[in-house]
Amino acid sequence: MTRVTYDTSVFLNGLLNPHGAFPKLFALPDEIQLVLSDQTAEEIFQLLLQSPRLHEVMPALQSITLEQISQFVNEENMVPMDDESMAIDIDICSNAADNKFLVTALALGCDCLVTAVPDLLALEGNENWENFLAENQISCRIVDVDTFLSVF
Repeated sequence: MTRVTYDTSVFLNGLLNPHGAFPKLFALPDEIQLVLSDQTAEEIFQLLLQSPRLHEVMPALQSITLEQISQFVNEENMVPMDDESMAIDIDICSNAADNKFLVTALALGCDCLVTAVPDLLALEGNENWENFLAENQISCRIVDVDTFLSVF
C-alpha cells in the first residue's frame, strides 16, 4: 500500500476548489492510504476556523463548514505522532516552518508528500535531501498535485 500525506496548502486548495484536480486527492483508490499527523490536522482546523487574517485574504474560507473539513480530516486517516517521531531532525527548507511537513511524511512512513509549496517542491532532486534520504535508508517523493495524480 502506498502511504501519502498532504501539506496544509493542499487541503486548503481542495476545500476552496471543489472542481478540478484537488477533489481527486480525496477520492483515492484503495491501494493509496492518506495519512495525516495530528499536528497537520490541528493546523488545518486552526487555519480554517480561527484565522481572521487568512479569512481576510481568502474570504471563501468563511463558508467552509466543520462538516466539510471532517470529510477529509478524520480519525480514519489520522495518525498520532509520538515524541520519538517528532525528534526527526530536518533543517533543510529555507522556510523553517515547512520542515514539519517533511518530518510528518518521514515519521508516518509516507512514500509521497503532496504539496503546493514551492520551497518543498524544490527539494525533489536536491542533493541535501537525497543525501538525507540515502543516509537514513528511506524513500519519500515530494510532488505537486498534478504529478501525484498522474503517477499514482
